[in-house]
Amino acid sequence: MIGLVLVTHGQLATEFRHAVEHVVGP
Repeated sequence: MIGLVLVTHGQLATEFRHAVEHVVGP
């Protein structure tokens, strides 16, 4: 259960980082 949460949180963090890079720039 905890592992699933960590994996999901990691994926969300990755998507968030890509979104920020898209807005701010490379």
